[in-house]
Amino acid sequence: LLELNPDRLFQQHTVPEIEQVSRNLQNEIEKKKEDLRTMVGERYRDLLKAADTINDMKITANLVVQRIEGILEHSGKVTENFRRKNVGDSDRNQRILVRNKYYGVVVQIHILTLLPEMIWTHLHRDEYFLAAQLFAFSRHISTDLQLNDNNSVVKYFPVTKRQWTVLRPFLEIIRDHCYATLGREQLPASVASKCLASLLLLESSNVESLLSVFIELRIKSFLNILAEDEDKPRKVKDKILASMRLVTESCDILFKCFVGKDGNGGLLMEEIEDLVRREPTISLIKFDNPEVLRALPGIIAQFKPQVDAKSIPADSLAGYATTWIERLSLASSASLKPLIDLISSVKVIHDIKRQAMAIQKPDDWDIVCQKFFFTEELEVYEYFYHNLLNERVKRIIETSWDATLEAIQGDVEKLVQAEEKSSGNIRKMVWTEEASDIPQSLQQAMSQDQKTHRLLMKTRGYSPGIVGVCENLDKRLELLFNDLSNYVSGESDVDKRQRLPVEITDTLREFLVQCSSKRILKFVKFLRSGGLGSQSNSIILAKLLQAIGELCPYLKNCLSKRNPQSEEDDLEKWMQICRRLEDESLHFWTIWLTSFLKETQTKSSSATVPNLSAILQEFPSWETVTLEEKNEQDVVLKSSIRVPSQPSFSLQQKLFNLCRDLNQVAPHTIPRSILNRLVESTVEQFFDFYQQQRENEMIQTNQNICLQYYFDVKFLSLVLVARENKSLTEKGQALIQAFKSHVDPFDFEMSYDYINANVKKT
Repeated sequence: LLELNPDRLFQQHTVPEIEQVSRNLQNEIEKKKEDLRTMVGERYRDLLKAADTINDMKITANLVVQRIEGILEHSGKVTENFRRKNVGDSDRNQRILVRNKYYGVVVQIHILTLLPEMIWTHLHRDEYFLAAQLFAFSRHISTDLQLNDNNSVVKYFPVTKRQWTVLRPFLEIIRDHCYATLGREQLPASVASKCLASLLLLESSNVESLLSVFIELRIKSFLNILAEDEDKPRKVKDKILASMRLVTESCDILFKCFVGKDGNGGLLMEEIEDLVRREPTISLIKFDNPEVLRALPGIIAQFKPQVDAKSIPADSLAGYATTWIERLSLASSASLKPLIDLISSVKVIHDIKRQAMAIQKPDDWDIVCQKFFFTEELEVYEYFYHNLLNERVKRIIETSWDATLEAIQGDVEKLVQAEEKSSGNIRKMVWTEEASDIPQSLQQAMSQDQKTHRLLMKTRGYSPGIVGVCENLDKRLELLFNDLSNYVSGESDVDKRQRLPVEITDTLREFLVQCSSKRILKFVKFLRSGGLGSQSNSIILAKLLQAIGELCPYLKNCLSKRNPQSEEDDLEKWMQICRRLEDESLHFWTIWLTSFLKETQTKSSSATVPNLSAILQEFPSWETVTLEEKNEQDVVLKSSIRVPSQPSFSLQQKLFNLCRDLNQVAPHTIPRSILNRLVESTVEQFFDFYQQQRENEMIQTNQNICLQYYFDVKFLSLVLVARENKSLTEKGQALIQAFKSHVDPFDFEMSYDYINANVKKT
């Protein structure tokens, strides 16, 4: 209710709702008033008791005055009698002394009634040292009234004991207030010095034990900041930054209160020295009639608290400072880690680092570190926080990668279950024109992101599903890499002045590279496992692995390390992963190739039965070549021969079927090594077929069939067999020679040139 915005309230709520809010506010106001009355009643209970005591004292004082008047009257009579009897001056002085004792006791009792309210007032103003001095004064007065020779007078004033009963609890009250103040999150050095001086005065301890108490209270305050507070919930970032400020400010307070810039003992010793120079404590009390102070005895009027305090030696101070840092380090390790483990984003850690670097150090921070004998200028963030934060960054990297891997694995499972896994869809996807193939804007045309160029993706055979998987992977890695880059480098002026050390950034980059490498290998293992690596999915997975290396620039960034010898990054790990992805892609292409060749061989097996009818159906028409030759009488003699002009129909059909099947999977996207293996295996199948035909006796006795098969093998060797492939070349030559051996040498000689010409023409 206290945070309501009136303007938004009238905009977003109806009149009955606003009236209900008004009633709630009124109830809350009444509740707060009641709480305030309760608090005021508890706080000023002692004052009310003192007021009752003052009323009792008023009655008692009237009785005392009446008795004093009676005593004075009686004394006058006695004096007159003594004067008549010639009494000496010594008796008169004795009477005056008795009278002054009465007056002194009355004034002291009056002072005791004033002190509770004054002590509370100073406590509310954080003037703890003044409150402690007043309490010491009250204790001194009470002791004097009880122990000195005033008993004959004090017995007429029972209020004395009751008033000390009211004042006695202030020892614990002031001490508790000092402890609570020293445990505040925000503590000025001036207030801390007054609290420390108060404890030194009240407990009569030495400065070293006081320093131990101060360290304990600041560590407790540090742990309270990091602990859960249901009444005042705070963000993790705010808790960490608040604890960081507390450590810095506590070191500064430690220096200012116990050391000082000049090494004179700090503000604590200044408070003690100021107490020595100050007027007696009675000067802190204001009286309407200062003349009443003359009735006080000298032991009360001149009272001033005494504090025996000595500065801490330098070696002891260094030991305490070291203890403070060590205990703080242990406390931070135990309490900070569970808190930091709640951070789920590198961006939050970067924001913590940025604000931590912006925290202003005290002006004399170098002197503080020097006086406390730190080995070097203490960086609170780096000493207590950065190791834990860096470890959390590593865990966030692992968590982000695991989430990314899980999401990408889900995308891949959906991809292989979709219709895109059909090889027919690849051909349709590649050759179907769409309006989105052409860039829709100049910005899209100039974009360096290859995924936005649809036509380019089609030419590479990457379906929208594959591009979507790569895009999802790259977007997730982009968020991770950008957050980590901002954390380890930074662009603000503060970050440029105080960025993380090089060894730390290198460690995080190296961890990112290792984590990314492991997750990619785990992803590859996932693709190989289960039913994903089946023959029907092999093309999809092969193209996906190719696309990841080409379409995921932020994967490259995650696998790149800083090169200390050059401004460019070290891409060795990235190249290793690329080679691994390429090898795995070839693995899935090999699965597809094995299945493809098996299907091809199954289709062609039915055509391998050698019979005359089948051979006649396979034979194409031969070319008729007319030969002219002059005889000795220069008469032109004409003759004609028939030579093969094209491969056999069965070979043409097999090659056509092969090309048709390959077109279903966009053959231009198949890696060169797989294509070479495909061609070699296909040629092997053809050569095995012709080897079987050569061994058939019917074919061996038919010169025309051998000549046609000679043409076929010659054609295959010329078109499909690479020169570097010696085994296939030799096998082809052996088949050529085998078929040639079954042809009449004269006929072969006549048709050889024409056959070669037709082979090249074909």
